[in-house]
Amino acid sequence: MFPGALMEMDTRYGPVAYILAKTEPRIIFVPRHGKRYNVPPDEVNYPGIIRVLHNHAARYVVATTIASRLNPSYGLWDLVVPSDVIDFTHGRRYSVDRGRLVYTDMHEPFSGRVRRVLYEEARARGFRVHDGGTVVVIGGGRYETPAEARMYRALGGDLISMSVMPEAALAKHYGLEYAVLALIGHVAADEGAKTPCDVVEERAASMLGDLRELLLSVARRLVEEEKEEKG
Repeated sequence: MFPGALMEMDTRYGPVAYILAKTEPRIIFVPRHGKRYNVPPDEVNYPGIIRVLHNHAARYVVATTIASRLNPSYGLWDLVVPSDVIDFTHGRRYSVDRGRLVYTDMHEPFSGRVRRVLYEEARARGFRVHDGGTVVVIGGGRYETPAEARMYRALGGDLISMSVMPEAALAKHYGLEYAVLALIGHVAADEGAKTPCDVVEERAASMLGDLRELLLSVARRLVEEEKEEKG
């Protein structure tokens, strides 16, 4: 998404490829599914990704995901900035400190500061964007069934992703301010068939320039607000 130097860091969880973007402020772009986009969501090195960001002294994280809608008010290709999460993943690594018993407080799963700036900047740039909502995270490898979609909706879910957890919990463990920008690319399974992958990829590619500018403006504003607070 951002041009820059492609690098790789060896972490105790495995190697992670990332890009140090030629931007101001400096952005670290980590392709979650690998530099060749061939890593499935249930095999993503979530601890390694967060470790790379932590080692580079990152303060803010904006994670992107393509999601399915549960909330009927969401239209295809809308953006959503979720405020809560329900985790249905399993087998993913949440603990990162060996030899220590650590419990991460998730009373605020996503950073209120980053969420606010994301929403305001997206709205100012003309995106159709929704503030808040609960993202249901599933393991991946397949989409949800119609019965699962109805269950997730009954539990209060507004959208479905395969990528947010344990990423959000790991980010909080390391003290990073983390939020999610979700692009609605699919209807829920009880509404009909999923959008073909090539159609999603084409639409996402067509929005890439605008999304890049949005994320860069978010980064600049976060840094500016931080400077103002410090006086």
